[in-house]
Amino acid sequence: MKFSKYLKRTLAALLALLMLFSVAACAKKNDEETNSVGTVSDEEDRFPARDFGGKEFRVMYRWESHAYNMMDVYAESMSDNLIQNETFLRNEAVQSKYNVVITPVQNASPRDMLRNNANSGENVCDALADRMYDIFPLIQEGLLLPWNDVVDLSCEWWDQNCVEQLKMGGKNYLMQGDLSPYSTRSYLNFLWYNKTLAENSKLDDPYDDVKDMTWTFEKMYTMVKGVSMDIDGDGERKSGDRFGFLTQVPYRLLTGMGVSFTVIDNDGYPSLKAFDTLMDEKIKKVNDFLKDESNTISIERINAGADTSGFAHIYLAARSHFNDNELLFLEGGGSFAEEINNGAIKYGVLPMPLWDEEQDRYYNMVDEYACAWGLPYMNNDLDFTGTVLEYMAYASSSLDEAVYETTLKVKKMQAPEDAEMLEIIFDNGMYELAFVGNVGIRSMLESMVNTGNVSSTYKRNYKTINAKYTELRTALESLNGEAE
Repeated sequence: MKFSKYLKRTLAALLALLMLFSVAACAKKNDEETNSVGTVSDEEDRFPARDFGGKEFRVMYRWESHAYNMMDVYAESMSDNLIQNETFLRNEAVQSKYNVVITPVQNASPRDMLRNNANSGENVCDALADRMYDIFPLIQEGLLLPWNDVVDLSCEWWDQNCVEQLKMGGKNYLMQGDLSPYSTRSYLNFLWYNKTLAENSKLDDPYDDVKDMTWTFEKMYTMVKGVSMDIDGDGERKSGDRFGFLTQVPYRLLTGMGVSFTVIDNDGYPSLKAFDTLMDEKIKKVNDFLKDESNTISIERINAGADTSGFAHIYLAARSHFNDNELLFLEGGGSFAEEINNGAIKYGVLPMPLWDEEQDRYYNMVDEYACAWGLPYMNNDLDFTGTVLEYMAYASSSLDEAVYETTLKVKKMQAPEDAEMLEIIFDNGMYELAFVGNVGIRSMLESMVNTGNVSSTYKRNYKTINAKYTELRTALESLNGEAE
């Protein structure tokens, strides 16, 4: 999914200009069709009228869980919530076009519900959406169908980074895109940047560095050091002092540096990447950075001795220091926007920094707990399902803009460059199969960061972790009819 068409509109708002906006048609095979602007006739050609006679389209999605609820799948009626309104209108358009009824099947764990119903032989839904980390095992269990033969995955309303990076054995079993832009936008990680603190510390904005592909880890580290200060002068670095960086998940920085733990072979199947000296150097650099207690601080340290009773959880308590001008950078996603917008500071956004100026693109990690869509293997009407899902995604442009406005609220940012930064961030999402597939990399990486024994830890765990990739390959080959 390409976000620049929506960000152009946002940039225009930031510049106080008026812009006409239209939805682009799906990318076609020839240049003329690719460059055409979406029109009514284009829509009719792409999505001819069909009448399904009031048939139910059942969507099972994550709801009433402690986190990662799907906010943009179903709405019963119009309300004062912009996302819910656009969700309702999108679904109304789909229902009207095809004479279908979109029926919600809400559950705190769609994965478990699908498993239970598979055991009983009941077909409970036509499509489901749950956290990638949770539903990935369903692929190996043979409970999900590939998307490739059901919809046209070359269309821009499917996230092309997801299409490319989570393809296994030539098939895509998980999909993100405009079907649920809240999940796509809210859980793609980048840097929240405290401009007020940077200005007070006489630091220059790094926007030109980002655009020139010179926004590196070392430049970020220099900014981090430039704001850090022992505010009370007691010689201890703790909550109430000033730090350049609050860390939650160390491997997000590694992803930004181009570190991937998965390699795809010539047949399109994944395996664990062999350890090399550059990977060793990058992991050690991040490890040293996180242990620099004068300039960076963890969730645990910043909350130590502080009153966190007024917050729903310790992560909110820790991030509140950003609004108190005690932190320069937060690493996280668009889901932080509401709490940051409640503050009085000026802020911006930046992509994760490059390793060095030789790196050819930015990488911003999509949280493995972000929700994605799957197709249950019990679905016996894929023509119906594909028709509804394709148009549902196509018709979501206004919903995507609503999510963008209410979660990221770009209009509150003070520089038009921030819209450009978001375009770079969203166009460079990274899905790390090693985390999505839970092959054991996370615990190994946390051990490496904590102990500093990078090379030996990786080599010691290589065989065990790669065995999980082998199990995955065997399952995929069986699904593709390639098993011996």
